[in-house]
Amino acid sequence: MRRLMSAVIISLVMLVISASQAAATAWVDVYDPYDVKLDSYRPYTYTHNLIEHGFTPGEDLITNAELSINLYDDSWHDGWELAKIDLVGYFFEDTTYDFSYEDLEIGLSLLGLLKLNLDGTLTVAITRAIGDFMFGDSTLTAWGYDNTPVPEPCTMALLGAGMGMIGLARYRRRRGLEL
Repeated sequence: MRRLMSAVIISLVMLVISASQAAATAWVDVYDPYDVKLDSYRPYTYTHNLIEHGFTPGEDLITNAELSINLYDDSWHDGWELAKIDLVGYFFEDTTYDFSYEDLEIGLSLLGLLKLNLDGTLTVAITRAIGDFMFGDSTLTAWGYDNTPVPEPCTMALLGAGMGMIGLARYRRRRGLEL
């Protein structure tokens, strides 16, 4: 009987340990409108939402994030062009970029990561500073830990073996057989 109880206790401990571990993961959100021309001083605003891709604020943890924005010239290099990119709601997260017809890759500050962890969204406003250009797409990639408990197959097998042992012990006890 002691062996049986030991097997049951070990099975339950293994199940709890495996279910509480976080898995490293990445959440990716792509915003892809059909080529937006930015030629006025009004900002073009859009929102990345990581909740739609499995991120759960308060449970999951983002440790690093990167925003990639594809801006390109609308004609054959008609002069110097600057874009002001503002991460709405983030402190000190607005900067003017000479994008030189390449993708911009922007990392988030510690405060930006904190806000992204709190609500799972990132709102971006792009305003032309000089020139006119096209907005192609934007990709927000966040890396961190997904704390959704997912039991491992080994754990489920161990739990099944433990339950089988309990069933076998009850069967043998009813039949009067010695363990």
